[in-house]
Amino acid sequence: MFGGWEDSRWDVDDVAFALRFDTRKKWFLAGADKPKHFTSNVFFKHDLDEDVRMTERYRIWTTQSGKGREVAVLGVRVEDDKTAAAGVTIQSIADIVKENWFVYSILGSNPNLFLLVGHMSLSYTGDKWNDLHAAIRQKHPITHIFMFSGHTPNRDCRMDFDAIGHGRSIALESGRYLETVDWVGATLTDPSKPVKLVRRYLDPNRESFLRHSGVDKGSFDTEIEKEVMRKFDELAGRMGLDEFYGCAPQTYHWDHEKYSENAKDRVLNFYMDQVFPDVVNVRDAATGEKRPYFALLNNGLMRGPIYKGEFTKNDKYINTPYKQRFSYIRLPRLIVERVFEMLDNLQGAEDVVTDFSTAYLRNELIRKFMLTSPGYVTKDRCEQQLGPGDDTIHSSSGLCIQYPPTYVYSRFLPTPNLDKYNFVDLVAIQRLEDRVCAVANAAIALHNGFCEDK
Repeated sequence: MFGGWEDSRWDVDDVAFALRFDTRKKWFLAGADKPKHFTSNVFFKHDLDEDVRMTERYRIWTTQSGKGREVAVLGVRVEDDKTAAAGVTIQSIADIVKENWFVYSILGSNPNLFLLVGHMSLSYTGDKWNDLHAAIRQKHPITHIFMFSGHTPNRDCRMDFDAIGHGRSIALESGRYLETVDWVGATLTDPSKPVKLVRRYLDPNRESFLRHSGVDKGSFDTEIEKEVMRKFDELAGRMGLDEFYGCAPQTYHWDHEKYSENAKDRVLNFYMDQVFPDVVNVRDAATGEKRPYFALLNNGLMRGPIYKGEFTKNDKYINTPYKQRFSYIRLPRLIVERVFEMLDNLQGAEDVVTDFSTAYLRNELIRKFMLTSPGYVTKDRCEQQLGPGDDTIHSSSGLCIQYPPTYVYSRFLPTPNLDKYNFVDLVAIQRLEDRVCAVANAAIALHNGFCEDK
């Protein structure tokens, strides 16, 4: 049976309720004719146990510049059963395309292009994009369809949705954690002519935007931009995001060097060895004495490197955005060690990934406004049709991405002389609770079976 600790940070439940009672009202107050936010398939559970839509489901408008083209917009989220605990329901794509509003307002419209934005991966949930695309394409065989996706931390592109559209559909997926701005340029031609498409993955820093805009530095900053930045700085000040926590004595890497359990410059090891013992106080409730324990983390706990130098509240939220709850279970030391052996076999910790599809641009590069980036060279599925999508000037030929193992655990005990049958605490992130239980039960069954055979 698991017990648990937690820290004071907000989690998804808090964010969901804040959206429901505060932010949602502001979005709707923006005006029914011009809503500022779209979520086509996300609902909150009402007090009367009724599903209430979070925002407007779609919008159709005419562009104010150029040729005044009509655009139909949807915003979707991949289905996720985990949101139910927060009172949030996500409608499936299969159900969306049957809704009256979709059939009559979306399919019944006649826009120059469809713009679909979604927190759905092109790879893992590509079938969902296929379903949404197919429903539109059946009614609009040659209308342009532009899709921008997310969820997995990879840059990617697809143009293989069907043969009917004759290359009039394209989908892009950004890199991880605001590292990429996807950009698509298109010549919206007569339906009888082929469409010309260009796509770029832009590193989100000033020099990248400056180079792609073709504007000189003196006129790059507009008055509107300065006012927006002033408001951001003011907001950050009110929220205390610039609160100084301390200075990191060195850089702690996350993924661009091969993980080693003994390396002192790996961010997961830093958390395990120096942060975790202070965060989680494993003591006997009756005696107050420290209890022997093992700790189990996963690589999602820390979302990126910590760079040498100033560390602020903002850096903390960037690196560990979720509330961290910890659970524990009492097991014989022998079983805990067997659990770790089984997890090692599951995660393939020694595999080296040489895929350059993910952007690599962190705070230190943004702050220094570098002209060149040592980041990953982007390869995607549209390169044959459209050429390279990454035109960033790299200072190297690209890095070899070597992800840290999925599971990281302590390989020591405060009292290492314990017998293998003495009980210890296995402390893990709460989101791993079900997995730990499953593996622990398998380890116990394996041990019991071995003993019976003997």
